[in-house]
Amino acid sequence: SHLESDLLSANKSVLIISPYLSTIRSNCYLEIFKTLIQQGVRLTVITKPPDENEANRSVIETLTALTVEVIAIPKIHQKIVLIDKQISWEGSMNWLSHRDTAEHIRRIDDRAMVLEVQEVLEKYLALRD
Repeated sequence: SHLESDLLSANKSVLIISPYLSTIRSNCYLEIFKTLIQQGVRLTVITKPPDENEANRSVIETLTALTVEVIAIPKIHQKIVLIDKQISWEGSMNWLSHRDTAEHIRRIDDRAMVLEVQEVLEKYLALRD
């Protein structure tokens, strides 16, 4: 898929915000994640804490074992993938749990627009500290 190609093109960082995680869907990305980590790409997943979605617990353990940085934030609802602060995928799809639902997603390849998204996220993430 186009998203997989974008992920594999990452040089520095991949940030995935997926409130819900599922083992089946996450497993589809594990080989890509392993490749990125071996290439020195910083991989971060932001998701709901397990007390908000119990299914997240085992996937968080799997990702953490791969040295993916997992940040659990209560009530998070955004669904975004940011690649090298250059490409953004945004929409209604839970990237790491999606299954059998109609979704809207948009790919943006525009550094200025993606940096806007990044700035908003950083402010939001700073609030959790």
